[in-house]
Amino acid sequence: MRAASVSFCFTPDNAVYLNGYEKRRCLSEGVHQDLMATVLLLEDVEKTAIISFDLCGIDQDLIQRIAGFSNFSTDQLFVCATHTHASLNEFPLYLSFGQLAMRSPNENIRSELARQTAKALLEAERELEEVIPYSKVAQAAGLYANRNDPSGLVDRFLNLLLFQTHDGRNKGCILHFNAHPTVLDYHNTLISPDFIGTTRNLMTAQFRCPITMINGACADVSTRFTRRDASIAECERIGTELYHRISDCTDLKKLDPALSLKHRIYQAATCVYLPELKMDLSILELGELVLFGFPGEISVRFSREIKQLFDERRVLVCGYTNDYLGYFIDKEDARDTYEAKICTLQPEESTTFIEWLKTTLTFL
Repeated sequence: MRAASVSFCFTPDNAVYLNGYEKRRCLSEGVHQDLMATVLLLEDVEKTAIISFDLCGIDQDLIQRIAGFSNFSTDQLFVCATHTHASLNEFPLYLSFGQLAMRSPNENIRSELARQTAKALLEAERELEEVIPYSKVAQAAGLYANRNDPSGLVDRFLNLLLFQTHDGRNKGCILHFNAHPTVLDYHNTLISPDFIGTTRNLMTAQFRCPITMINGACADVSTRFTRRDASIAECERIGTELYHRISDCTDLKKLDPALSLKHRIYQAATCVYLPELKMDLSILELGELVLFGFPGEISVRFSREIKQLFDERRVLVCGYTNDYLGYFIDKEDARDTYEAKICTLQPEESTTFIEWLKTTLTFL
């Protein structure tokens, strides 16, 4: 396997509206930390680019633009958002100020971000090198919790994937976590990746390569019951604590350097009251490991149902991937929550969805 990674800053020069909170309608008033994008390019028989943006969400329009400016097709792109609530309100198209709403795309903003990404893809292609993959699993206990019930379900696992050359240089790194990065609330007017930015900065300094941050099953998980306040200082404290949970690399596990790379996109149409809804599921296999890309915010319980279809230890459910279609919860999730009131699928449809997965994902 060969790998390379490139990161770039896309913090706007001017004041912008921030996404994530319906109550906040004012323009930004400065920058806490830069918004970053990371391109991790992997090549086996085929190439797949794992791209992570400090955005509230991804949409198909952005993916089509990236493909249009590059020599990559849309089925070679696994595009994620960290889901910060202090980034450009322009993304995704179906989410404005934290509320589901369609809007016309801003051609300049969208085209510029797509061009920057295409440039990073080209640079990564030139820097591809043979690598050995490593993995590590840690836990983030105490840093975030179920935001509806502090004793409720939460996925605390932190998964690290490191791609290292034979002479010990790191060519790319993935950190998969499961939490709303929302230490900063709607009173915040600074552009920020939230606590993710601090974690990433510290990891970048340690590993000396770009860090690809991938968010997971966190529709009902946040720092609501674990943060001390909503300040910048608290944001950086939690980001630092998260870094310390994953920074010890003495127990890295070496994976098979000859592992195969496969990326498939499946289209599901399972929503009863929105029959025109199409969900693109991106399934990325890295040897025995599976990155299950989900186009929205998925609850922990729903995620667990999906993981149980696989060997649970080898699947990472990745939310906010390749599109944003809202909240998805399980039939067993509570019905009096915010997520249940605005979910895309009716909770009962989770059963239909799981059955569809069983019959469609033949490699299970």
